[in-house]
Amino acid sequence: MNGRTAPHPAWVPVADEPVHAEIFHNELVRVYEARIEPGATTLDHRHDEDTVYVVVRGGTFRSDNSWRQRNVTRPGRSTGLLRTVGWLVRRLAVGWLRVPDGTLTWQPHAERPLVHRVTASRSNDVALRMLGIELRGHRPPRRIPETRTVRLEYASPRSTSYRVTARSATTVAVPGESVVTVVTGRLLMATGREHMPGDTFWVAHDDALTPESSDPFLAVVTLV
Repeated sequence: MNGRTAPHPAWVPVADEPVHAEIFHNELVRVYEARIEPGATTLDHRHDEDTVYVVVRGGTFRSDNSWRQRNVTRPGRSTGLLRTVGWLVRRLAVGWLRVPDGTLTWQPHAERPLVHRVTASRSNDVALRMLGIELRGHRPPRRIPETRTVRLEYASPRSTSYRVTARSATTVAVPGESVVTVVTGRLLMATGREHMPGDTFWVAHDDALTPESSDPFLAVVTLV
């Protein structure tokens, strides 16, 4: 032994990790999607911006840290206490977690950066698709009124996210400077834009969304 400290494993910034593809960015957010095929593993990569995560297409995966660090994860309201405890137990016991479509979490990476790699289970039928909304703004979060179809999912110090489960013929106002992710169903915006399941887009000015059919509809709206 020469007494030298072993170097940390190599990592890349999340922006340079090959399967974390940027969708768009502006002065308030940078939005990317990680698409991980069954059995595939990402490179070790580092997150250092506060991030809202939305699971667009769920499945089973594991997150492995390259060295000791404290990771803080805050699940959305719809996850519930029972499932949150179940995740913790499974993570400690076997490392693998199964998350459904539409799952939302928030992680304060600016305060607690995370270096990890993610592996999607070979048992998944399709690629795991997870959206990352990196928060660049620093103003207090805004709120919109809750209704039977619009429920607060999570409020962080820099954003608020809502779960929208409207039916056809129901119009939901969407404030400007928001990120909208369509999880299931199709929608039509008041500006005339049509969006399909899996679409994620930026709403620059006040708009409204209307589901296009009676099929189950779920969208996540994040205000920044």
